[in-house]
Amino acid sequence: MGLDATKARKPASTKSKKSAADMVSTKTTSVETKQDKIWTEREIARMSIDEFDRFEEEIGKAIHEGRIVK
Repeated sequence: MGLDATKARKPASTKSKKSAADMVSTKTTSVETKQDKIWTEREIARMSIDEFDRFEEEIGKAIHEGRIVK
């Protein structure tokens, strides 16, 4: 009887032990973390006319959304 009781205590699973690192997925999923730029008044003031023209639409959108800081 003592021999049968010892066998009963062993885990029934025969899966190989894996470390926690083996269980973590290393595949990356694409997560878009791009946030709209927060502009500063100083940054806008220092722009050349050409730079301002390039970003005019984005700056206008930022003003409307309150993304301009002092």
